[in-house]
Amino acid sequence: MTKEKRIEDLKQQMKGIKHDLEGKKNPFTTKEMKEQWQEIENLRKEMRDLQKDQPTDELLRAERFQKNLEHVKTLSVRFIYNIIEGKEVIAEVKEGTVYIRQRKRTGGKETVEEYSVDQKTFIDTLRSLHLTEWKAQYSPSEYGLTVLDGFSWTLEIDFSNETQPFIVTGDNMLPYNSHTLAKLLKM
Repeated sequence: MTKEKRIEDLKQQMKGIKHDLEGKKNPFTTKEMKEQWQEIENLRKEMRDLQKDQPTDELLRAERFQKNLEHVKTLSVRFIYNIIEGKEVIAEVKEGTVYIRQRKRTGGKETVEEYSVDQKTFIDTLRSLHLTEWKAQYSPSEYGLTVLDGFSWTLEIDFSNETQPFIVTGDNMLPYNSHTLAKLLKM
């Protein structure tokens, strides 16, 4: 088998595992999910090792994005459950610290929480998410499902350099490893 064919096979295996994880109602509490996530990491490592001699455009874009995470200016996540309920988290990077403000609307009441995390922890966590592997849009229709009531969400990252904003959205579906971001932001 050629190196290119093996890389393509690895990509398909990773895509299949992610698709399976995203199609589950709540995959983030199961032992099986942790094992599948570890398998993705193993496949990702094997693929990087194979691409060392001749990195693909996809790998080069991912590496550039990972380096650009040093230039994150703000990160915002918005969840909308219905007209009067939702939450918004905004993280701003300032001088080595990330200041996080979380605003929740529930039952007509609004609460605000503020906290901070050091910039290195924040950036390292973002790197661990491999955000360039996330789809631009998540929807249950990919799985043949229709949801009439649920939630919608948006993740947006703005950079302090010339990098274009990174935006991902979804309805009633989340990326396979979004729980890591939720934990970082105390969502």
